[in-house]
Order: sequence, then structure tokens, then C-alpha cells
Amino acid sequence: MKTELLQFNNKKGDILRGILVLNNEQNKEILLMVGGFEGPATTQKKFKVLVDNIEFSSFRLDYTGIGISDGDFSKLTVKDLSLDIKAAIEELNNRGFNKIYIVCHSLSACAISSLVEHFDKIILMAPALNQKELARYWFVQSLNEKQGFAKEINWNNYKQYLNEQDFLRDCKRNDKMTSMNNILSDYFMENIDKDYSSLFVDFQDRVFHVHGLNDDVVPLESMTVNFNNHIFIEKGDHDLERPDMIEKWFESTIKFIIK
Repeated sequence: MKTELLQFNNKKGDILRGILVLNNEQNKEILLMVGGFEGPATTQKKFKVLVDNIEFSSFRLDYTGIGISDGDFSKLTVKDLSLDIKAAIEELNNRGFNKIYIVCHSLSACAISSLVEHFDKIILMAPALNQKELARYWFVQSLNEKQGFAKEINWNNYKQYLNEQDFLRDCKRNDKMTSMNNILSDYFMENIDKDYSSLFVDFQDRVFHVHGLNDDVVPLESMTVNFNNHIFIEKGDHDLERPDMIEKWFESTIKFIIK
């Protein structure tokens, strides 16, 4: 295998970077991998495991402002993530790859929803498609954390503690900060009423859905579409990266990609 640092510009002129692994260069299939919110695909174990066990090439892309890519993460929007992926597709096409499979985690499922036709196979890992309800769920969870976890919040009861007006005001804030980044209101306002699930309905045969049954970030119950091809991981969390979790989804995912 030959490994390269691949870089190219997105539509805004930022330099995007990722790890390209060339395996059997005569084969023009490639596996594209993108992480979730703040997640650099270049360093995530679940993607590296796939890279090491497929017989064709792969590319792990870091989004704008994440990992080894340039740009300002604070201006994150799903639309911009989609443009980053589109730039990657164009770069891979220019390099002769004519069949692209994609593995995406969490928020990236939303980003590829407008690009489904570009992919021959799609692996959705813990897809955060129902942004409308998830945003409200996360808001209530955040308030509960600030109150010292005074309540037990889950998908079944969070609406009891939701103040819609407080939520809407919070979405407009431009002073939010994650553990690693500032983030403006653009992303929150973009997704305040969005559920991206319906954009996959006509492509059921291309989709394989992987989800942990103990995912408290994107609960399985948040899904509003049932994919025919799926695997649900007993005790599986949101990241699905622990060795005991990987071994539960790895084989069936590889089989779906290559069948």
C-alpha cells in the first residue's frame, strides 16, 4: 500500500487535507470516510480499521478547520460540510476513481444527504439526521449538565423539560464554545427545523445503517426512517470505536461494501 497526504481547495479557498491510501491502483473503487461533529477522520480508529481491511483504495477527509485541514470551524454549517465532500468527490474523480463508497459518522450523514447519487454504497454510522429534535434534546441535556445533572434526561422525557423560547434564543447565540472550538449560530439556525432522513428514502438499497443501542448522543429512537440494511450494536455507544464494538459491526459492514 502507498500512503499520501492529499490536499486540495474547497469552494471557499480553504485547503482541505486527508490521508489517501492507494491499494491496487488498477482498481478505480475508493472508500471515502468523514467524521462527525469536530471529528477528524484521519485519526479515528473505526476508519483506520476499515482502511486496513479493504482491498481497494481509501481516503479519510478532515473537514474545514478540523484535524489537518485549514479554515475556520466556528462558521460550520451542514451546507459547508457538503461542499467539502463535493470538493473531495471532484478530486477523487480527477484522479480516476469512478466508483465511490462512503462511510460517515453522526453529523456527516446530514452533509451527504444532498449528494447521495454520487455514492455507490453508503454506510451511516450513528446518523444524526433528525437535527430538529436532536438539537432540542442536546439543549435540554446541556442545561441539565449545568445544573449538576439534577434530572435523568433521556429521549423519552426530554420534552418535559424543554422551554421552546429559551431554546430558540440559545440557537441565536454567537458566543458558544465546545471543548475545542468556538461556534457561531449559523449551524444551529440552519438546522432548527431540519430532518434530513427523507433524502435517503429513495436510495434504500445503497444504505447500511450502524447504530449503538446505548447511544445517548444520537439515540436510535431519534431516527424517523427505518433502513432495510442495518445492524444495531448491543451496548454500543455513539463513537462505536471500542474493540468489542468494532468487532460487532466490522464484518457485516465490509460485506455490504464489497457485495
